Amino acid sequence: MKKIGAGAFGELYRVEKKKDSSILAAKVEKAVKNEKHIMLFWESKLIHKLKGKTAVPNLHFVGDEKTEDGKVFHVMVMDLLGKSLEDLKS
Repeated sequence: MKKIGAGAFGELYRVEKKKDSSILAAKVEKAVKNEKHIMLFWESKLIHKLKGKTAVPNLHFVGDEKTEDGKVFHVMVMDLLGKSLEDLKS
């Protein structure tokens, strides 16, 4: 897993799918106890509504993952498309 970016709500990693060695992107945000608005899940709903449009990634997984030491993270795994919108601005 290689970090490839960060934003206001989490960090973005380049990951490899074990099943077929395809390269994907995983957006990860640390879960906060009693949070009401999980930004990653709102983003995944928007991506789902835009499915099939140009430059919109396919979602492979959206959910929570728990580490061995008990920390919880919200995770969204999607296609890795290329440069971020921030990179394209410059």
